[in-house]
Amino acid sequence: MVNINMINKRAWIKIAEASIAIMIIASILLFVYAKTPGRVDVSDYAYDLQTEILQEIASNSSLRNDVLVNNTVTLEAHILGKLPDFFDFKVIVCDIDKYPGVDVVGKDIFVEDRIISGDLDNYGPMKLRFFIWQK
Repeated sequence: MVNINMINKRAWIKIAEASIAIMIIASILLFVYAKTPGRVDVSDYAYDLQTEILQEIASNSSLRNDVLVNNTVTLEAHILGKLPDFFDFKVIVCDIDKYPGVDVVGKDIFVEDRIISGDLDNYGPMKLRFFIWQK
């Protein structure tokens, strides 16, 4: 005759073994998933970088004057020295009521504006639009 208590014990042992096996497999999967690199979000970094560069331009009287006379070559040379290699960029100097864009397809473009003006004698404000995107 088969002892019913013995069958119940074996069933509980099988359930415990299966539960332990599931926990081991799940913990291994979680460990491997946590180690895989995800997509890096560069939006905060791009915004901080743009803000820093625009602040430098606004603080430097020579660069500020380059904005007022629309000398983008000097501005681009300054910015090129500040940006990491994985970013591409474009600067546009325009009137403060204009909103020009760039023709870049398939990229996330980050744009920041700064209004730059001369001094009290020569006010003439211009807008500096600074676009960056990943190469």
